[in-house]
Amino acid sequence: MENNNTLIAIGEKIRIARKAKGMNQKQLGDAIGKSIRAVQMYEKGETDLNITLLESLSSVLDINL
Repeated sequence: MENNNTLIAIGEKIRIARKAKGMNQKQLGDAIGKSIRAVQMYEKGETDLNITLLESLSSVLDINL
């Protein structure tokens, strides 16, 4: 597992990007094929993020890795 501070920082960036796109957590989850709970865990830095997931998030949220 990555450093918890790193995961928290990434999660915060995901949350900010999601809100900037005007999406709620369910909409983001639907767009990446994950549950709302999974999105909540990503945003709180509670779980590791693999490259495939990061690529999906990057594409949906229009952000660079």
